[in-house]
Amino acid sequence: MIDVIASPYKVTVFPCKAYGSFTTLKEAVIDRFSKYPDREKIILYFGDWDPTGKDADRSLQKNLLEYGFGEVKIKLERIAIWDWQAKQRNLKSIPAKETDTRYKKFVEKHGKETWELDIKMLIKMDKRLGLKPDWGEW
Repeated sequence: MIDVIASPYKVTVFPCKAYGSFTTLKEAVIDRFSKYPDREKIILYFGDWDPTGKDADRSLQKNLLEYGFGEVKIKLERIAIWDWQAKQRNLKSIPAKETDTRYKKFVEKHGKETWELDIKMLIKMDKRLGLKPDWGEW
């Protein structure tokens, strides 16, 4: 469903579980971004607001540097879901899983409430954002 939203903007969608492998990260970053050396590179991250989802964006940034993708300057932006977005939309929270190895650190910083990314929320965001790509650039 995310690819349907992204398609009009000519955005490559790269779905993966919280932590992608080296191969999939390489395909998404090097193979895609090397085609456009003079353009700004941005990864828009959409993930759950829970201990693993919140850590995945940190891990991605770290892996980009560790895997040697540092020569490709990439900006990483978490778009959704944030706790404030979930609260603003009155989404039902679920308690953080105590079995998650990142539980303690997450709860200390963000509390016990977590939210899973909901595709309906993304569709509403797409309509509200009113993104207007610069088609001349593409």
